[in-house]
Amino acid sequence: MGAVMTMDGRPLDQIKLPHNIDAEQLVLGAILNTNDWFAKIGQHLKPEDFYDPIHGNMFDTIAGVIEAGHVASPVSLKPYFEGIEVGPIRGFDYLLKLWDAAPKRLSDAVDYAKIVKDTAITRSIYLIFEEEMADILRGKPVAAAKRLDRVETLVNDLRPPLSTASGFEGFGNAAARAVDIAARAYQRGGVLAGLSTGLARLDDALGGLHRSDLVILAGATGMGKSALAINISYAVARGLLERQSAGEKPGAVAFFSLEMPADQIAQRILAEHSRVSGWRLRKGFVNELEFSAFADSAATLGSLPIEIDASAGLTIGQLMMRARGLKKRRGVELVVVDYLQLLKGTDRRREGSRVQEVAEITAGLKMLAKELDVPVIALSQVSRDIGKREDKRPMLSDLRESGSIEMDADVVLFTFREEYYLKKVEPKPGTEAHAEWDVAMERAHGRADIIIAKNRHGPEDTIRVGFDATLTQFKDETPEETLPPTREKRERQKKLTLIKEATEAFGILRSLMRSASIENDGHVDKVGKGAKLVSYTLWREKCAEVLLDSDRIEKAPALMEKIIKDLRAPSSGHPPLIGRAGSSEHPYVWIIEAKD
Repeated sequence: MGAVMTMDGRPLDQIKLPHNIDAEQLVLGAILNTNDWFAKIGQHLKPEDFYDPIHGNMFDTIAGVIEAGHVASPVSLKPYFEGIEVGPIRGFDYLLKLWDAAPKRLSDAVDYAKIVKDTAITRSIYLIFEEEMADILRGKPVAAAKRLDRVETLVNDLRPPLSTASGFEGFGNAAARAVDIAARAYQRGGVLAGLSTGLARLDDALGGLHRSDLVILAGATGMGKSALAINISYAVARGLLERQSAGEKPGAVAFFSLEMPADQIAQRILAEHSRVSGWRLRKGFVNELEFSAFADSAATLGSLPIEIDASAGLTIGQLMMRARGLKKRRGVELVVVDYLQLLKGTDRRREGSRVQEVAEITAGLKMLAKELDVPVIALSQVSRDIGKREDKRPMLSDLRESGSIEMDADVVLFTFREEYYLKKVEPKPGTEAHAEWDVAMERAHGRADIIIAKNRHGPEDTIRVGFDATLTQFKDETPEETLPPTREKRERQKKLTLIKEATEAFGILRSLMRSASIENDGHVDKVGKGAKLVSYTLWREKCAEVLLDSDRIEKAPALMEKIIKDLRAPSSGHPPLIGRAGSSEHPYVWIIEAKD
C-alpha cells in the first residue's frame, strides 16, 4: 500500500485506489483525543479499512489499549511507535500531530469514520472484480452461475447493516417503545404484542409473532408445515391490508420458496379464500360457480402484500441481500423461508461439514431478523428416524443438524397430524383391529397439533387445531367430539342416521304418490290392483337432491336399497308397506297405506 501524507497535505506516494488519508488521520486523532468516542467512531471500523497500513496498525493498537481499560494517548502509545517513521516524521511526533488536529465535535468524527468505511468498501469492490477478471483471463473453468454466486456473496458481505443501533440505550427509550407496542395491541382490542398468525389459540400461546425473532417451523413430510407457513403469511398479509385501509404504510410479507413455485403458493391462498379445493382445481373437477369464486378471489386479493421469491439454490448471503433490497424498496413486515435445508452457505464455508453450514445459515437468519427488526419464520425438516419409532410426535432432538437450529431459534414449532400416519397402517377390513383403527381415524380426522417445543416468551404447550386437507388450511375449529367408544354404539349411530334418511325418503315417496303416481293396473303382478305405483327412477332422483350432497350422489343407488330394506314391515301376516317391482326398463316403487 501507499505511505501517508504529511500534515500539510504533501503526498508521499501516488496511489490509484480510492482513499482519503485526511479522513483516516482525523479519525485516529479524534479517538486519541477523546477515548470515549471510540464506541461510536470505531464500532464498524476494522484495521483493514484504513488504506495506509501504518494507520491500520495504529487503529488496531489504540483499540487494544482502550478495550484493555487503559488510556490511549500519544504518551501511552509511544513505546509502540517510537521506532517508526512516517515519511520524515518520527512515530511519536506523528501521534502528537494527529492528537493536535483532532476534530472537536463527535458528529464530525462520525462523518470522517463513514468516509473511511465507504472508501474501504469501494476498494474491496474493485479488488473483488479485479480478482475475478484475472481468474477469467487465466481460463479457469468455472460455471458462470457459480462465479456469479461467489461475486454476489462477496459483495453482499461488504454491505453495512441496515440497522445502525448499537451500544447502550437508556431504559427510558426502551420503556417508551414497549408502551407503544402494548398500546397498539390494546387499540386492536387484543393482547398481541406481535403479528397475528391467524390462529387464535396459537396467538394466545405466543403473543403473536415478535419482531427480531427467529421462529423455526418444523415437521415431517406430510405434516403440513408449508401449509401452516402459507396460512400464517396470508393472515399477516390480510392484517397489513387492514392497516393500509386505515392510512398506514406497512411493508410486505417476503416469502422465499426454494421448492414450491410461486403459482402453487398463490393457488393455496386463493383456495383458502374461495373455499374451493385446490386438488379439484388442479384436476379440473369444479363447476362454473366454484371456478367463478376462485377467479373472483384472484381479483380481490390482487393487491395482497406478499412478495414471493421462488429462486432455487439460494445462498444465505443472497437471501439476506434480497430481503434487504425489499426492505429498502417497499418495506418488510415478515420473512418466511421454505425451507432451511435447501439454503446454501457461502463458498468459503462449503468445504466444511453440513452442520457448520447450517450453523452459518441459522446465524444469518437470526441476524436478518434483528437487522430488519421483523420476525423470520424458517421451515425445517426433521430426522427420518421419527417414522421408525412408535411415538411419532416430534421433539427438539428430531431437528436435522439440531444444535445450531435450536440454539439460534427464539421459538420452535412442530406440526403433527396423527391421521397421516394412521392412513398408512389400515388393517384388513372386517377385523377387530380394523374396528379399533376406524375409531382412531375418526378421533384424528380433521385434527392437528402445533407443538410449541421452545418459547422464549412463555411456556411450551401443545395447541390443538383443525386441519382441512382439501384446502390445506389450519384453523381454530376442530371437528365435534362425538366419537362412540364402542363398536355397538357406532353401529347404533349409523342406524339412526339411516332411519333419519329413510324417514325423509318415505315422505318424498308419499308426496310423489299424490302428485305423480299411477294405479296398479297389471303393471306389477305382485301387488293387488289399486295400489299406488311411483317411478323408482324419479323417486331416487328426488331423494338424491334432498338427502345427498354433490360428492355423494354417485352413492344414491346403494342408499336407496338400504332405505327400501329399512322401510319394509317385518311383521308376519301383513304385506310390506313399500317394495320395488317392475322390469329393469320400468322399475316402480309401490306403497300400501296402513289402514286405521
